[in-house]
Amino acid sequence: MIRKYKTDSLDKCIKARIVFVRERNTNKWLAIMSTDTTISEEEIVRIYGKRWDIETFFKVCKSHLALAREFQGRSYDMHVATTSMYS
Repeated sequence: MIRKYKTDSLDKCIKARIVFVRERNTNKWLAIMSTDTTISEEEIVRIYGKRWDIETFFKVCKSHLALAREFQGRSYDMHVATTSMYS
């Protein structure tokens, strides 16, 4: 489904697609929103899965490697380089 969402008081709208994904054998579900309305629902879910892996990696680095205070990098390559130096 494609919906328009208001972004500010000037009534500008952004087209977005919301994909609802239900976990197998449970009633748990996830809503994923994409502003690229040209790609398929399967592609949106695939991209989200890749993105989630990256977010999980950053969380583990911050929690277990004490990079939260010492390191402020935002890219994957910077995290790998810093992790390699401190390991």
